[in-house]
Amino acid sequence: MTQAVLVNNQTYHPLIWNKAVSYKTTKQRLVDRLIDGPSENDRSNWFFSELKADARAELEKAWKPIQYEKGETIMREGAPSHGAYLVRRGFIKVFQKSPEGKQLIVKLAGPGDLLGEGNVFGSDTCLVSAQALEPTEVAFIARGDFLDLLGRHPALAFTLMVKLAQEINILRYRLLEATYEGGKQKIARLLLELEKKYGTENGADSPLRIRLSRADIGAMTGLSCETTIRVLSELESRGLIQTEASRIILIDKDTLHQLTEPMPPAFMGHLR
Repeated sequence: MTQAVLVNNQTYHPLIWNKAVSYKTTKQRLVDRLIDGPSENDRSNWFFSELKADARAELEKAWKPIQYEKGETIMREGAPSHGAYLVRRGFIKVFQKSPEGKQLIVKLAGPGDLLGEGNVFGSDTCLVSAQALEPTEVAFIARGDFLDLLGRHPALAFTLMVKLAQEINILRYRLLEATYEGGKQKIARLLLELEKKYGTENGADSPLRIRLSRADIGAMTGLSCETTIRVLSELESRGLIQTEASRIILIDKDTLHQLTEPMPPAFMGHLR
């Protein structure tokens, strides 16, 4: 049986604690970044904007920096849940598996996104799995510390509530999209959304910053790997995109937008 690790009266799963890399130096580096404020390109601004300088300093005792290599598991569906994660660098896929073992990616997480926040308020076990798509750095906060932080800073709690509501609306939209859109619409919309949310490597006409395999794209859109490959090949043959392994460049965004025809108003009304 796996033994929990007890540190400062907090219990941690060994998978979490043992992944703390160069704890003191890495932790101090992260704390310095927290207190100084996020970089211009760091979307975690929303998390810090509601905290004053003294409140930010409290995070020195709460956050634990952890680094993961590509392919490493951050959360495992059904495993004990111990807290939440704030993504500082890299990208993570969040997914569930069907009884047949098919992977369904429910969302992607990048810098500024939270993982496991839903478990903090409810389930003691992870409802989803999370895996690093590339070398990734996260900041872990234990359930008790997270709840205490939210309790003492209502503005932060409200901001988190708004973000959770936005995620619910996105999931509702995904359900409608999966039901009413075709393969080309789904993939074109996904590629445009990935560029809008995460950007490209070096500005216009460069690959998307996030790299996804054909299987991952299929798992995000509910399409088989064969259909995903066929649609991507068709989009490339039409000159709309350019692909090279997991790198994708959006060439003709106007036509891609035309492919993503809006859903009928009757369906979109369900999102209100």
